[in-house]
Amino acid sequence: RIPGEFEGSHFDVVFEAAGVPRALAQGIELLEKTGTLVQVGVHDADKTVPINPFLLYEREQTFVGSNSCAAMFPTAVDLIEDIKAQTELMIGEPFSVWDFEAAVDSMSQGKSIKTQLKFD
Repeated sequence: RIPGEFEGSHFDVVFEAAGVPRALAQGIELLEKTGTLVQVGVHDADKTVPINPFLLYEREQTFVGSNSCAAMFPTAVDLIEDIKAQTELMIGEPFSVWDFEAAVDSMSQGKSIKTQLKFD
């Protein structure tokens, strides 16, 4: 589910890291014209996602599969400060693992996309 502040938005780069077919399909929908989708999530070998190859061509989009990002780690570290504000919109406040219900409520209310559980 896309939070309200991102509704109708398209992005130059989308990373699909969940390994869920629905997330990949949504990532494709969120791509800007000439955008790049980077597939880093590990999907089950028998799962498929329908794509429209004409739209990929027409919109000049790039689809990159990445099995390992180890070589890109230094670049990612360099980019952290540039994208910090955007990531804060995606990652909500952490919850104690013992307060799991509140964490689920937070996600269902659209307060975060990725919720962290702390083991304290």
